[in-house]
Amino acid sequence: MKTQEYVTKRVAEGHSKLETIRCLKRYIAREILHFAPSTT
Repeated sequence: MKTQEYVTKRVAEGHSKLETIRCLKRYIAREILHFAPSTT
């Protein structure tokens, strides 16, 4: 439910739905990389 609220909020701020989805993908990528083991 949080995601739907976030999308609604971002669209109300004037962002397009595509921009909002892009932001969500970036957030997910950062979270995944945070838990991924370091290669160094």
